[in-house]
Order: sequence, then structure tokens, then C-alpha cells
Amino acid sequence: MADALGHQLLLDLYSCNEESLSSAAAVQESVAAAFELADIELDEINYQVMDDEIVVLAIAKQFHFTLHAYPELGYVAVDLSSFEQTLPLTLIMKALRISFRAEKLKATS
Repeated sequence: MADALGHQLLLDLYSCNEESLSSAAAVQESVAAAFELADIELDEINYQVMDDEIVVLAIAKQFHFTLHAYPELGYVAVDLSSFEQTLPLTLIMKALRISFRAEKLKATS
């Protein structure tokens, strides 16, 4: 859509490497590295651990990112939402797939 306010990309990463999801700090580092690769300056990034789930939240100018990781399932769900048309969301997607060593990725735009 040429006249859209922004973009939203939903990612499902399946059969992720258990070691890559072994700690919340490691997951957050992978997210930060993906943003650095995409040359997006984060205003804030943090994580929270809840029972069997790791949640990472990141905020940048006109952009938010939410990740839910389930290490025991080898599954990661990501929501990227941007009001900046030129942000390279697919570059973040590729970096996360490599970092988490996901066997399968489903992207919905």
C-alpha cells in the first residue's frame, strides 16, 4: 500500500536452537545485534522473564518491537511495527533467523 502509515511484520520462528534461547540476556543481545545490523538506533530495550517465556521489548523513533521466546518449545514470535516507511524490517527478520538458527520462518505483513 503506497499510502499506508507504516508497516507491520509478524514473524514466527520455529525449531530454534535451544542454546540461542538459553538466557534472556542472550536473546536481548541477538535483538540488539539485529537492530545494529539494520542501522536502527534503539531508544530503549529490555527484557522480562515469565515462567517459560522470555519477552523482549524495544523502542526506536516511530518503531516498536516485541518478541516472545519459548525456549522449551524452540519457538519465537515477533511483532515489528514501524511508521517509518524506509526501515529495513526484512533485514531484522533475516538476522533473527540466523541468530536463533530457526529451521522455519513464517512472515506475515
